[in-house]
Amino acid sequence: MIRRGLSIALLAAIAMLPWLWIAATARIQLRSLWLVGGTAWIGQLWLVAGASAIARGQSLAAAAQNLARALVPWLVTVAAIALGFAALVVPGVLLLVLLAPLGASERLAEPLPAPLHDAFAIARRNPRRLALVIAAIVIADVAIAGAGVLVLAHVVHQPRVVVRAVALAVSVVAPGAAWLVARSYTPKP
Repeated sequence: MIRRGLSIALLAAIAMLPWLWIAATARIQLRSLWLVGGTAWIGQLWLVAGASAIARGQSLAAAAQNLARALVPWLVTVAAIALGFAALVVPGVLLLVLLAPLGASERLAEPLPAPLHDAFAIARRNPRRLALVIAAIVIADVAIAGAGVLVLAHVVHQPRVVVRAVALAVSVVAPGAAWLVARSYTPKP
């Protein structure tokens, strides 16, 4: 259990590195704070690939390889979700729920449409649970950013510290979020 926790924490550090970098180099703190909190789910979706490998009992090296294998399908997924949000909010939310379990797919090594089809199949098996998990993840990330704004406004007068704390907080939440999405995968009976 401890080995699994340490493995997923290491993979979370890799997956959330862009958000930690944004926080470290932020010049406009309030915008950066909301950017980090509002988009952390993107890195958490990538981390699902590593979390699902660990949930299957694979080694850290196999989980890292699964994370690397998921990079291109994950980028396609993020682009599709972003286009859905740009068109209207509802298609973006639907695509977010339907494509969230992409990293849990056992078909990541296959050419690109295969993992996407598998993600849709995973999401269709238990859409309510997955929608609740995704909603909880997004709400938690935004709540962390909101708490950062309150701390920034009323307690701490060093905005960079707060932005970095928010980035660290969403990175700490990332393994749990990815684990919940990865556990939504149930093999076909």
